[in-house]
Order: sequence, then structure tokens, then C-alpha cells
Amino acid sequence: MNAMNKKRGLAGMVAVLFLGLAVLLLSACSDEMEVQQSYPFKVENMPVPTRIVKGETVEIRCELKREGHFSDARYTIRYFQPDGKGTLRMDDGMVLLPNDRYPLDREVFRLYYTSECEDQQTIDIYFEDNSEPAQLYQLTFDFNNETEDEDSVVTADSKELPVTITKPVLPMMKLKAIWFAVLSATIFFPGMPSRAENPVKASPDRFSLAVECVKRFEGWHGEKKHWPYVGWGHKVLPGERFTNSISKAQGDSILREDLRKLCRMFSYLGRDSLLAAVLSYNVGPYRLKGYGKRPKSRLLKKLESGDRNIYKEYVSFRCYKGKVVPSIERRRKVEFMLLFEE
Repeated sequence: MNAMNKKRGLAGMVAVLFLGLAVLLLSACSDEMEVQQSYPFKVENMPVPTRIVKGETVEIRCELKREGHFSDARYTIRYFQPDGKGTLRMDDGMVLLPNDRYPLDREVFRLYYTSECEDQQTIDIYFEDNSEPAQLYQLTFDFNNETEDEDSVVTADSKELPVTITKPVLPMMKLKAIWFAVLSATIFFPGMPSRAENPVKASPDRFSLAVECVKRFEGWHGEKKHWPYVGWGHKVLPGERFTNSISKAQGDSILREDLRKLCRMFSYLGRDSLLAAVLSYNVGPYRLKGYGKRPKSRLLKKLESGDRNIYKEYVSFRCYKGKVVPSIERRRKVEFMLLFEE
């Protein structure tokens, strides 16, 4: 009996030792993660002519400027064209396709935009780094065919987008430490229930990305002046007893349930159901589906027909009382870039 007790006592001491080592590993990971591995950046450009005719090409001289340098920093470029038609290419001759992401391997570079129509044209160019959380920077250029002074130029409308979203990845060292702690507890405490959950699945997925995006733009509705909206923009319905004093954990739970309901409503859209749900959360589902004398939206008609070329229609939900609101327009563009699946 004494020998058995000694063995159990020894096993317990070893288990404590292993768990202690796991805690140290987690602490080391935490300390390691405190080392700055990303720095704010911006993209500056020289003035660009605002008047352009069909077939004409304008040069956009750019320079990516970083506040600090991290050896593993990587940057990408992608663009959308909400108005007009044209092509954009890099200075090495590579033609950029709308919505596709391309690596940006230098800090000083030139872009060339060629007009292919006689209408007003707009291009939105996005730059993104590989940091955690990711950082986005936007340049917007507007061109038209109207007669203006020959020396008229436009500087891009540059925006450091108000959103930094953590991507669905956990650092490898932290994953190893988690697995080590779980394995140690399972071996030395066999009575402890073993949870068959991969820690990767517990990290933010695309749905959680949508949740964080909504939170960033909606903001917290924690004051009486926000009523009947509470939490992260939930409108209190008849029979609900929520108040503006709910906790942020409650607000998160309510937001996730609201988004799940909207995803189910648009589930027939497949991979586009989440994007439709996020838009509906802000503008209301019947702005998309139609009701009364309001027809079904062009966005939903295109998706239901199998046409996924919807950037222009998606961003068109940017007005308040008939006027374009820049902050809403930025929100639509960020939502689309983060959540639209190629």
C-alpha cells in the first residue's frame, strides 16, 4: 500500500512538473509575442491627372513608407473598380486583375492605369501586410472625361482603414505549448475529461472575422441615447428585455446569434451567405430581399442568378437619405475585401 501511495505521489509530482513547464512555455510565448513584429505603414503617391480619355494611360508613382522594419514583413496589393472600366498594371508589365491579390516586393514602384471607357472612373487600391492583426491602407483615384484646366491634378484620397482584423491563425509555438499542456494533463491525470477539440478550430474563423468587422464599425451601444440599439448594434425587439447596460460578453453572444439567423436566411446563397448576412445586419434584410413596393435589390438578383461580379452592387449600399456617406462606403469596401470568397 505504501509503495502504491509513493508511486501515486511521484506521478502527481511529475504531472505538476510537466504542467509547470507548460506554463513556462506559454509565458515564454507570450513574452516572445510582445516583440513588435509589425509597424504602421502608408503609401504616398505623386499627384495624378484627373482628366483622362478613352485609351489614355496615366502613371501613378508610389512609395510605401514604414515606421519600422521587420525582416519577415510582406505586403500585397489588390484593387477594385466600382465605376467605369480600365486596366491597371505594375511597372514590370504585370496586369492586375480586379479583386485578386498580388505580392508587393518593393517600396518604390509605379502603377499605370489605362482608361477603357468614356464614363467617370474610380479605382480603389488596397495594400495589406501579413502582420497579426493585419493592417490595410487604401488609395482611391477618380477620373473623368469632363473638360478641366490643363494643369488640373488630383491627389489620391488616402485612407488608413479603421480596421485591424486578426486572421484565423495561432502562432505555432503557442499551439505546441497548448498541445503540450493538454497532453501532460491527459497522461498524468487520466481521470480528467479529455476534450477532443483542435485548438486551431478555437481560433477566429471566417465567421469570427465577420463578427470582429461588425464590432469595429458598429461600435458599442452602451448608453441610453443609443436605445433601442444595444450591444454591438442589436435592435431590441418586442418582448426582449435587453438594456444598454448589458455586458460585452452578452453583446458578443447576441451579435453572433443575429448573424447566424441572417446566415440561415441567406443560406441558399452558399459561400456568399455570410457576406449577405453582414450587409443585412447593417441595412436590414429586406433592403436586399425587397418588401411592399420596394423591389428585390440588384445585388441579390445577381447572386441568385449565379453572377458573383457584385462589387459595385455591394458598395452601392453606402447612402443615407440619398447621399453617399464616405464612412459607410469605406465600411462596405472593407467588408467586401475581408469576406468575399474568390
